[in-house]
Amino acid sequence: MTIKRKQKNCLNCKQDYISCGQNQKYCYPCIPHMRYSYGKEHFPKTMYSRKYRKMVILMLGSRCKNCHNLNENVLEIDHVNNDGASHKRALGRGTYYMLRWIIANNFPDSIRILCYNCNCVRNTLGYCPHEREQELIAKQNSEILPL
Repeated sequence: MTIKRKQKNCLNCKQDYISCGQNQKYCYPCIPHMRYSYGKEHFPKTMYSRKYRKMVILMLGSRCKNCHNLNENVLEIDHVNNDGASHKRALGRGTYYMLRWIIANNFPDSIRILCYNCNCVRNTLGYCPHEREQELIAKQNSEILPL
């Protein structure tokens, strides 16, 4: 199968270029610039999503609930009861609306912050090893020091 290449006019810089795809509207030097400006102009929700995500993470402790990881780039918002997908479906929208719901409902206890590793292991095994360690330590401490 051969790719049909056509001579087109770039919508940004108005120069001629050879197109590789049927939906290509910009020359190669203009593509990164147009993607960036297109995202800023037409999708302001992404900017607010980042702002709301930072706010939710800050209000919920700014670290993983299980392993106390402080790296904001790996922190995720987790539903304690594993009902995140059904909750998102009930809202009928994406992450932006989920974050706004969390803020509007005053950061409910059913939401917590986990790092990527703890969240993946929890989804795979059904529990996080760090949770089990904390439970064992708490049990040992209660046996040693009865109240």
